[in-house]
Formats: sequence, structure tokens, C-alpha cells
Amino acid sequence: MNKFIAILVMAFVAISIFPKNGYSQQNAEEGIWFDVMRVFPTPTLKRDTLEEAKTIVDLNKYYKPIWIREFVSVEVSTINDGKTKIAIGKNDVLTEEQKTNMETADALSEIFVVVKYMPENTLKNNEPKTFDFSFSVDAEKQASCAAGKDQLIDYIREKAVSKIDSDLFEGKYNIAAVKFAIDIHGQVVDAHVFESSNDEKVDKLLLETICDLPAWAPATFANGLKTQQEFVLAVGNKESCSMNLLYVKQ
Repeated sequence: MNKFIAILVMAFVAISIFPKNGYSQQNAEEGIWFDVMRVFPTPTLKRDTLEEAKTIVDLNKYYKPIWIREFVSVEVSTINDGKTKIAIGKNDVLTEEQKTNMETADALSEIFVVVKYMPENTLKNNEPKTFDFSFSVDAEKQASCAAGKDQLIDYIREKAVSKIDSDLFEGKYNIAAVKFAIDIHGQVVDAHVFESSNDEKVDKLLLETICDLPAWAPATFANGLKTQQEFVLAVGNKESCSMNLLYVKQ
């Protein structure tokens, strides 16, 4: 009986220990987390999203129709052939003129939307309110590493990440980030350390790795116009609150 109990105790101890060891081993094999991501400093919409848009909600998910008791005006301002065009609607349903102006707006230009309205509330002295925002239309073809994302990741792992002590990022909020842009020629420009690893040698290694990246294909609109796009190499703890400061879509 005592032998049977002893076996049960040993089994319980094994079950408690081995999953943890297995999890730690898996993490060790995975190594330090890192990724190269697109930075979105200003709101953008894809071309097909813009073409399918029928109301202000389709342009901005933060706009709430329940705010509105009565519309004053809805103004859409665009740049078309270098000239400013303003199309005004009576409510948050986009007019044909507004849609046409947005769809034919100059590439790289911002589109501004201003909704003026009387709010839905119980106040006796109801004052007009304004909800405004701007966005640009994203290039149909995004900037990308000519060799492919997998090769890009392998390159960064070999040149930099594999040489970094994983203990450097053990803290819950530890992360390093190098921001850079790919210009219209597919070259790396404006590379800089945005978030320090608190180790000068590591920061220098990451920055040099980004500056020496292999060739990229630049971002290109359907009409052939090329544009610059911003990216970031993030290394460390992807749960860090600092990720919010990078303006990436995870």
C-alpha cells in the first residue's frame, strides 16, 4: 500500500514538473521575439474600402450615428489635380460628388471630413458639435523586401537577433525598436533607434542591420506612382505597452 502511494506521489510530481520544463524548452528554442512591421503614423484606407464606402461610418469606425439629433452639414475636402475641392452633404450618407472626389483625389494627398451636427442629448442649450478626421488612400502595392518576408526575417535573425543575450529582454516591458523608411527607390532611409534596448552595443547592432538591409520593392499606386513607407523592427517582449507607440497593426 505504501509502495502504491509512493508511486502516485512520484507521478503527481512528474506531471507538475515536466509541462513546465517542456514550456521553457519551447521558449528557449523559439528565442527572442522580433518582427518587421508597417508603421501607420496617419490613418489610411485601402482603395477597395473607399470605393465601397456609403456612409461616414465606412470611413471612420469611431463615428457614431447615435450622437446625432440633427445634421448641420457634412463636408468632404479633397485635392484633385492640385486643386482643393469641397463637397457638402446634408447627412452622413455620402453623396455621389463626395465619393467621386475621394476616389479621384491626388495620390499621397489627405482627405478631410468634417461633420457638424446638433448632439442627441437633454440639454436645454444645445450647442452644435463637430466630428472631424482625415485619412489618405494607401498604395495598392505595399513596399516589400525583394527576397521575401521569410528571407528578411532569416537575415535579421542571423545578422543581429541571434547575437543578442535573451536576458536583455526578460523584463515585462522590455523592447527595442528601430524605425526606418523605404523610399521610392527601394532604399532604406531615415533609420534611427526609436526605443532603446538600454544596451548601446545592441542598439548599434540593430541599427546597422537595418541600414544594410537587402533591396526592397517600393510602395506603388495603381497609376505607377511610387511612395515612401515607414517600417519598424521591434525586438523583445511583444506584450510591451511600448508597442502602442510604434503605430503598427498587430
